[in-house]
Amino acid sequence: MKKWVLGVVLTVMASTVLASEDECALFLCLPGGFPSGCSGAYSAMIDRIKDFKPPLPSFSVCPDAPPNSGVTSNSGYAARIGHGERWVKGTRCMRYGGDRVRVDPPGCTATGYFGEVYSDGKRIGDTYYFIP
Repeated sequence: MKKWVLGVVLTVMASTVLASEDECALFLCLPGGFPSGCSGAYSAMIDRIKDFKPPLPSFSVCPDAPPNSGVTSNSGYAARIGHGERWVKGTRCMRYGGDRVRVDPPGCTATGYFGEVYSDGKRIGDTYYFIP
C-alpha cells in the first residue's frame, strides 16, 4: 500500500510542469499592456494559444510564486465590435443564415482573446484584448 501511495505522489509531482520565465512574466506585463521589455512574455502568450492553452498559466506553476499569493487570472475569447476598442468578453463572433447573414453579437467583426490579472480579487491594470 505504501509503495502505491508513493507511486501516485511521484506521478502527480512529475506531471506538474513549471511555467517558463516568459510565461510567468505575463503576470507583470499583461496588466501594463506589454510595455518595453515584455516581448518575450507576449510571444509566450501567443505560443500558449497556438498550443491550445489558456493565454496565461496558473500563477502557482511559476517557480518563484509564493504559496497562497492571491494572484489569479481570467482569460478567454472576446468578440471585437466594429473596428474600435469595444469588446465583449467570453464570446466569439458567430455568423448565421445563408443569404441573410446575421452576426452575433451584433456588429462583431473579429474573435480575439482577453486577459486579466487579479491580486486578492482586485483586477490589476486594464483588461488586455488582442487578436493574435
